[in-house]
Amino acid sequence: MRQALERSGALLLVLPAAAAAALADLKTRSLALFEAAAAAKAGFCDPETLTGYRRVGIEYSRVPERPDLMESLSYCALYRRRLQARAEGAVHQAWLAAAATAAARIDPLLCAVMAGLAAGYGRPWPADDGASPFALASILQVNHYTRRLMTRALLQDSHEDGNLLTMLSADGPGLEVAAPAGGFVPVTPPAGQILVFPGQIVELLTGGAIRALHHRVARDPAIDRRHSVMYFGNPAPGVRLTPWRGPAGLELSAMAWANPRRYGLPLIRSDLEL
Repeated sequence: MRQALERSGALLLVLPAAAAAALADLKTRSLALFEAAAAAKAGFCDPETLTGYRRVGIEYSRVPERPDLMESLSYCALYRRRLQARAEGAVHQAWLAAAATAAARIDPLLCAVMAGLAAGYGRPWPADDGASPFALASILQVNHYTRRLMTRALLQDSHEDGNLLTMLSADGPGLEVAAPAGGFVPVTPPAGQILVFPGQIVELLTGGAIRALHHRVARDPAIDRRHSVMYFGNPAPGVRLTPWRGPAGLELSAMAWANPRRYGLPLIRSDLEL
């Protein structure tokens, strides 16, 4: 894993059957919610954490004049009860259950990759005692692109993620990643696989040996709709990460919890848990 991420900046993993099934169910539940009435969508959002539904916004854009051209739904286990209070309809309840299941199925893959990286760098890693160091604060996000919103060549501008690792599944083309030789190349994870790529925290964790992967989403004129799921891996509250290589003393967990502010989102706060 270390070699693959240092060399190419990403890797593909085969999804276990249970994870693949959970993502398929999440897609069905997400499409039902995205196609619901505007009022039903708008009400399914916790304003303190911005989990639940978000309309077109500036999450990854560099300037307000270039908003990201998609709707999204997001889930974080830390805030589940807050979002549950906003789940007034059956479509909301079904999505929340599907999101929780999908996150629980993807998180072991994140744990396995991080354990593999720790071994590759000769660093100790907590024994598997059944408690994930990431599940509570990692964020599952579903992005929904439709022809109505595809009004630019780039639907999301180039950016890096501010977390540890991102795990991505998509049902169509559009994702482009920075190539080592320059420029961007299209990447679409095959069915039954998930793309794993590093964010800023893994770059700092490894002293720059693994670089955060810059990526963007481009319009593909051959498709009318695109659905993608990202699992943004973050350390849970109480988990302390410091660099394996490079400058000592960096509190990487605190950086990961604060990084959502770079994208116009609230920082991750355990004191908001209900």
